[in-house]
Amino acid sequence: MAKWWLLFLLLCLGPGTLWAAPQTVPVYVYHDYPPYIVEDGHDLSHALVDALNARAGGRYRFELKMLPRRRVDRLIAAPDWQGVIAWANPGWVKPSAERLQWSPPLLDDADLWVTLRGRPLSREQIEVEGGYRLGALLGHQYAELERHRPVMPIQRFDTASMESLARMLLAGRVDVITMPANTEGWLAEEWPQWRAQVATQPRGKAIQRFLLSNAGDPALGEFLAGAAQALYRDPAWSRLP
Repeated sequence: MAKWWLLFLLLCLGPGTLWAAPQTVPVYVYHDYPPYIVEDGHDLSHALVDALNARAGGRYRFELKMLPRRRVDRLIAAPDWQGVIAWANPGWVKPSAERLQWSPPLLDDADLWVTLRGRPLSREQIEVEGGYRLGALLGHQYAELERHRPVMPIQRFDTASMESLARMLLAGRVDVITMPANTEGWLAEEWPQWRAQVATQPRGKAIQRFLLSNAGDPALGEFLAGAAQALYRDPAWSRLP
């Protein structure tokens, strides 16, 4: 009798009571610069989480989490890790691909070398010849500089943020920096003087950004694949933030 009474009580409370609570899924972002993260929250990462939650329909509850790149590497090295890594690319991830699943492309981007218009440097001067002051993000490695081993030494000056790098360049404290094309576009909109003072050129090939999750959760991977495809094809998404 007690079992029937419990079932009646659940039905009276509403149909949602019979279903499991949404699965909480952290969305890890290590790109702590615009347009991926902006101080006021009007950025691509918050827009992504909102879009995923809208599409999930209560099945998942996605939550944005900032995590330094080195901790992201340690996280996905564990076989049973959970969550989503946003804005990643397979070329940047070391652990075995057998344990990882990637969404279709979510966003197009590219890396750029940025110099002052009054002190231009060619790509050959940057990557092969050397002899300049490089503004760099703390802990960041530049594979092409290691590969070509510039014949003249490079003075490296590190800072913690992409905005600090841009200001160092504008102040003439360094000769060249690098940043994603999407970040450069954000700066061009926010800083009217930016493109009047700097020149850009490609650094390697264009890149695409994806969503990464654990292959041990194929249902989540299938959901992310559909969401990424829908967003990538949405003209409104390409105009964000």
